[in-house]
Amino acid sequence: MMDNELEAQECYILMKKEYRISRNIRAEWYLNRINSLVTISRKSHLNDFDGELEVISVLPVDPPPEWDSDTAHEYKYLITEKTHLHFLSQKYRLVLCLDLSPSLSVVNIEKGKVVFDEIFPTLEKCLKGVVRSFVVPGSQLVFFPKIYVTIIAHTPFFKSQPQQVIVQGWLLVNEKENMESFLRNVHLRLIRLQNQLAKLTIEAYTQKESNCDLQDEQYSVSEDINSHPMISPDIGFVNMLRYGIVALQLLPQNSTAGIIVITDGVISLPDATMFDALLVQLRNLTISCSFLQIGTIYKPHAGLGYISFNDLMMFLANATFGVYFTDLPTISDGYENEINEYHKAFLTWSFQKGLDEINGNLETENYFSQLPLISESSLRIRKQERKISLRATLNAVLSCRLREGYTIKNVKISTDFIELILVLAWKYSITIEYHIRSVWPPTQSEVQTEVWIEASYEFLSDISGTEGNCGSVRSYYRERMVKKYLNTLQDLKETDLLLVNLQSFPSNPQFYTVPDCVQKGMPVFYIHQQSSCPEASSDLKEHYPQFANFWLPICMLNINKWQKWMHTHRIGVILKHETPLPRNLHMPNASGRYGTVHCQNSELTLTSFLASWTDFILIENNSYIKFLYKNEEDASPSSFFVVRIISNRPPCLAIRLAFLGGTACQIRDKKVIINGSSANSVLCCSITHKPIEKIIIWHDRIPPNLFSSQVQESTPRFMHSFIPRPGWLSKSASDNQALLCRYLHHRRWIWGLQSPFNPALSTNAIMKILDTLTSSTFIIALEAQKNTWTSLISRLTCMVQYIMFPPHYANPKDGLEEDGDETESVEADAESQLITECWVEPQNGIVQESSDSINTWKGKNYKQLASSVSTLTSVFCIIV
Repeated sequence: MMDNELEAQECYILMKKEYRISRNIRAEWYLNRINSLVTISRKSHLNDFDGELEVISVLPVDPPPEWDSDTAHEYKYLITEKTHLHFLSQKYRLVLCLDLSPSLSVVNIEKGKVVFDEIFPTLEKCLKGVVRSFVVPGSQLVFFPKIYVTIIAHTPFFKSQPQQVIVQGWLLVNEKENMESFLRNVHLRLIRLQNQLAKLTIEAYTQKESNCDLQDEQYSVSEDINSHPMISPDIGFVNMLRYGIVALQLLPQNSTAGIIVITDGVISLPDATMFDALLVQLRNLTISCSFLQIGTIYKPHAGLGYISFNDLMMFLANATFGVYFTDLPTISDGYENEINEYHKAFLTWSFQKGLDEINGNLETENYFSQLPLISESSLRIRKQERKISLRATLNAVLSCRLREGYTIKNVKISTDFIELILVLAWKYSITIEYHIRSVWPPTQSEVQTEVWIEASYEFLSDISGTEGNCGSVRSYYRERMVKKYLNTLQDLKETDLLLVNLQSFPSNPQFYTVPDCVQKGMPVFYIHQQSSCPEASSDLKEHYPQFANFWLPICMLNINKWQKWMHTHRIGVILKHETPLPRNLHMPNASGRYGTVHCQNSELTLTSFLASWTDFILIENNSYIKFLYKNEEDASPSSFFVVRIISNRPPCLAIRLAFLGGTACQIRDKKVIINGSSANSVLCCSITHKPIEKIIIWHDRIPPNLFSSQVQESTPRFMHSFIPRPGWLSKSASDNQALLCRYLHHRRWIWGLQSPFNPALSTNAIMKILDTLTSSTFIIALEAQKNTWTSLISRLTCMVQYIMFPPHYANPKDGLEEDGDETESVEADAESQLITECWVEPQNGIVQESSDSINTWKGKNYKQLASSVSTLTSVFCIIV
């Protein structure tokens, strides 16, 4: 090396804030700079860096005496296989889940306090450590990103229905006044929630003691358990993470996401299948899951016999690139702008972050010394499973593996080849290694791959002795584990086959030469009513078999698995309904039928736009393909992306764009912006910035209990030609209604439309009230198939959903409630009521800007928005 060249030990890289930098783009940057020199630009502020990935600081292995932060830019640094890369984002979204399970109410005799009392101090210490600005090591640049925080208090009790969200979307800044206001607000709400839970618990015990019939009591409790699965101790932990995932989707996108769970560790899982699905979801969404443990780590006598599930927390943290703290790190009071452990844990990302448990190393001091066991990492044995050659590029295979949760464990580079060792935390103490060997520099589209497993002797003996026959394993649990492992290997094989197929796109002109009939607007595949599988026309099968065979696996691909091979983007859309609305939308006609909100014209306009914007139609009203070119003058495309429309109940739907892995970030961002702005400009829909289709509340009928916020879950119905057949669908919000009921702020009003002293309102007057509410402030986002209710969505960044049910008739004599389509004699005797409800996203802050039609909302928080809607409704009732 020359005098001004130093070997880099740690390298800090700043990512562009306009769009998110994917994992494989970071890996590609790393591979392109191994054994290369990098320099540091001398800039005074982080805002001066505008590159996609820019080196802002480097710590050398052996710095000379004259090296310091002032002279660091004068040197060149060599990136090697041993260099640790730390990626920094300029925007973060964190969700802190507070586990308020019953085990927190015990007294910890070691610390002399109730475990519940440790929650707020732990939360306060963590946030104060994260929000501190710090100087990037090796430089003079002060790092102070935007950090959006949501705090959820998870209370897994079936009898209490408090709102789970304490604070959502609070922008933390390193200001004393902002932090004190935030913590004071959280503390007051925690105390209020604690008092509410205590009151509900007392009422439950009082009711239990007053019940003399023990058998009836047991029957009623079991009934409650069946109707409220959320109270199961096993599923409580899974639901807590599901709340965190929903909360992250409502925070600003293009940011680094993380869930931080504060718990005593007394958790469990319902079954391995549900946990595997949750882990895949966390990996696909690039969400790191971290744990801050309170109480004692492994002293059952100190906590009334409660034992924490340390293995589960440690495995999940390492599998998602999070951290697991059994003791909170201390923050030094000396140099305030020094990087601390909370910054390293929650604000930095590196390929080596998920290797601590795999390598048998832990950040927590003396962890294994507190356990009466030895580390299982020293008892693992390695075994090769397969060796195969893939006709795909190195970057393509690496991108696919990183999206599945693998991380780079080791890189070996010689003069003519490169070998990467990727590792996946599959189960606790079981890891899968994926070796990739390619020529270096990569000049050909072929790599050699090997699959290895590292596990205990018992597990390797099970999978080796079965030879595909799991029945030889006596233990049911071990048999299930072997089956899961064999399915994992099979899924890995199928993933590689589809990857090879996708990467062969630019090499064969038959794949991108569009037939004349398809160019004229004919879709490539059709879906028949009798079959759920798409089929190509007989003409395409006969004359263009290669074209049809290439695109068939793509149109059948489950959208939940797109993330393995593709970069996915979402554009939320609410179609505009046709006007005027039917007269019998809220009231039945003479035959007892309701009108239906139609949006066929908007649907036709949107699908026509997508058909003209893309290169050809894969499935009509469902999937489209658009080619990408390296240069505008190129005749052959280099890649493509898929456009698919996803909807459960129009007019609320989502447009998903999927780009092949390795597509440049700026190209993807440009296409998404063009498609979103163009769709908005055709005047057929409204673009939403939040996943409305996932958080919308819907009812099948008027709730049987009008004094409960619970929504009965049922099988979702699929409407219109937007919808691919079951089996392709992503999980919709209809499967998470119970979760949303405890997340969103809810208000319901029952308006009496008549009184003993005044005549009853006429049908025309009731219709006038409902029509006026429908045409003001909101846009129609959802309508029940049974015409029992209409859902309206506000255009604000904070989602406000207003639901109007048709006139309801309650019999005052016996208290029985009847549906609105009962006979006229029942309606004459019953009391007519108008039922409305409002669901508001619990967004922190107040309304800053609003249109003239909702000027009364300005300056109100999310709870006051619901009251404003109530005031609006009551005014219309009084006027009429």
